[in-house]
Amino acid sequence: MYVTVHRGTQQIGGNLVEIGTAHTRLLFDAGANLPPLDGPKTEDPFALEGLTFGEPAFDWVFLSHHHNDHCGLLGKLLPGIPVFAGEETMRILNVIADFTNQPRPEIHFGFRDGQPVQLDDVRGTPIGVEHSARDAYMFLVQAEGQNVLYTGDFRTSEKALAAVRERLGEGEQLDLLITEGTNIRPGKQEMTGKFQGEAWIEHRLTGRLRVHQGQGTVFVLCSSANEDRI
Repeated sequence: MYVTVHRGTQQIGGNLVEIGTAHTRLLFDAGANLPPLDGPKTEDPFALEGLTFGEPAFDWVFLSHHHNDHCGLLGKLLPGIPVFAGEETMRILNVIADFTNQPRPEIHFGFRDGQPVQLDDVRGTPIGVEHSARDAYMFLVQAEGQNVLYTGDFRTSEKALAAVRERLGEGEQLDLLITEGTNIRPGKQEMTGKFQGEAWIEHRLTGRLRVHQGQGTVFVLCSSANEDRI
């Protein structure tokens, strides 16, 4: 089994991770670059033969969740390459397409948490994770006696870790971990308390709403697709 990270090692988002064997070629996420914070949005120039031009060379594409930096290149994929995503992810992407007057993405299969998918000689298991996107997953990829875990985006969660241990089985271990590094940085141990979980946010938000109850309109700013927080 081989792994090729086409993009994502020097930036946040824009993920494209290829995992395969001599017989099977998979892509995990097809993310567009994040737009600049202080400039106009530009077209993502990424191109890869067999994925966005030429003859289709990938067998399947898996999406970890519906954020654009993980699925924004869907419209560039060659026809004939099937795309797999969670059932809720399919629903949300269709709603987003309807509201933005974009064509609905062609997603062929809606997988479910913990249910393995056997693709020729590769076994992929989606494992649900907590994230600011409903229906987010990491993937345990197994082939040729090796175990690779691609985490996608996730919040620290013992539930996901326990699920990975269970799927690996007794005595097995990961051969390779491909993970997001957004909050991995020097001095992180000194920032304890700066990154809070959803329960803390809910507590603070509830308190603010009560303080201002009856005094006017309260505006809450967050991603329009962050259903859990809304």
